Amino acid sequence: MDTKRVAIGTVVGGISMFVAAYLIWSLLLPTMSIGDNLWDGAFEAAGVARESPILWAFFLSNVPAAALVTLAIERGGSSTIGGGVKIGMIVGFLVWSSVDLAYYGNTTIFDLTSTLVDPLLATVHFGIGGGAIAAVLGRR
Repeated sequence: MDTKRVAIGTVVGGISMFVAAYLIWSLLLPTMSIGDNLWDGAFEAAGVARESPILWAFFLSNVPAAALVTLAIERGGSSTIGGGVKIGMIVGFLVWSSVDLAYYGNTTIFDLTSTLVDPLLATVHFGIGGGAIAAVLGRR
């Protein structure tokens, strides 16, 4: 495993995952009605939402996720975009299923529908990142 490849994959993945996350959770979901409208009011109702998000922190939250996907792609030996998408989707689903079930079990912010839908959306989010990472690493 080459440190330079991991760094490049992490940077490219972090950027692509930030864009995908922004599109999914900030633009698409507020227009949809899912469950108890987790993305359109539950955080505000619970008193935990910020008036406006801190974008640099939102961006940086994708960097460790991109590093995880990059490491999985490197260890998995995938050199195709499709393979990167697949690995990213698996990692995203497993990570966010764990996180969302923990939130559901310990807080009142998430309802069961949101707990089941969010990992599916994270699958898309991480899959996009995995594809971008595999694309850049495949060319190196």
